[in-house]
Amino acid sequence: ATGRAEWRWGWAEWGQVDRNWGPPGVTGLLIAPLARNRAELSFGLGPPVIRFEYRAAALSDGVASATGEPVARYWAQHRLRWRPGSGLELALWETTLSAEETGPDAARRSPFTPFSLFGQQGRSDRRNVIVGVDGSWRVRRGLLLETQFALDDFVKLGDDDNPYPHRFGWTLQARGGLGERGTWRAYGTTLSGLALNTFRPEEAYTDRDEGLGRLRPDHVELGVLLGLAAGFPEPQGPVAAGWPGRGVVEVGLKWRRQGERTLTDPFPDAEPGSPDLPTWSPGIEREVWALAARADWYAGPLILQGEAHLQHRRFPASGADADWGVAERGLTRRPLSPIPAPLPSGPAPASRGCRPPGPGPGGRRPPATPPPVEPGTPPRWRPR
Repeated sequence: ATGRAEWRWGWAEWGQVDRNWGPPGVTGLLIAPLARNRAELSFGLGPPVIRFEYRAAALSDGVASATGEPVARYWAQHRLRWRPGSGLELALWETTLSAEETGPDAARRSPFTPFSLFGQQGRSDRRNVIVGVDGSWRVRRGLLLETQFALDDFVKLGDDDNPYPHRFGWTLQARGGLGERGTWRAYGTTLSGLALNTFRPEEAYTDRDEGLGRLRPDHVELGVLLGLAAGFPEPQGPVAAGWPGRGVVEVGLKWRRQGERTLTDPFPDAEPGSPDLPTWSPGIEREVWALAARADWYAGPLILQGEAHLQHRRFPASGADADWGVAERGLTRRPLSPIPAPLPSGPAPASRGCRPPGPGPGGRRPPATPPPVEPGTPPRWRPR
């Protein structure tokens, strides 16, 4: 269940809503619908040009690494989004995941207290804070650049005694139109091996042992896709629906290198002056080439969706034989949400009539769209 209220200078919402932070069509670095849904409290305040957004949620309980006792875990996010013009959107954000043995700390969940100031205020630093930036720029008609960068930890340059690498995630995507109905997009994304994790396992960005966004760190992924859209209007307010409907079909090629680390692996304990740890694991658990096909169809009050990958997988670390298989997300249907996006969905379309609905950086999906299948981690795998 979801409840939402909107007014001229903002909105407020409570409930379970699929969200994807980052460029449309690419799994968000921190928040994505691949994992389980969770109830969130969120609101936005300010005019459309500059708006402050806040989100918070209670996560599954963890186990305190120091005492072994159950510990409550909470996630919260601040985001300040600025739209200086019709073709540019920038946003600064920070998130925190705190594990508090003494119960909720109101200050750490405050919508208006920057998480990065707790250490300066003399408060204990029992939370995992990540800062980042989103950007979307319409360079010209037919070319839209989008990016998301998350910084988990930065190692001072020249600090030779610190063996830990930078911990970060980055996505860069370019997309545009081909003629009246065609679309194209190309993207690259990565998440370093130790990102979203820390010395205290209860502060990892997980909920019930699954990632809040990416299901695993330690990977690099590239993709090039072509699409054909039929009947999409420019995203102004609620998406109208009629019969027989309209849709988009997208096909392309994806490549993914998946390292060996997971979000539940112990954080390495390295002594000062020891050899530097690698940014990505040297061992490659899987290397996947995938021919991807995806279709979304909007008909009446329903959204019909499906996706499939023809994959070739190699397993260098284990030495297992390479194989072929099909990863698929079967046909699903969802009611078309009557609620428009809280904000317009970013810069204007790259080409007239060819942009399927999707969120701007950090936005809500208008309407809900299924998460992409991550190459090499299929919902179902059938060797051929």
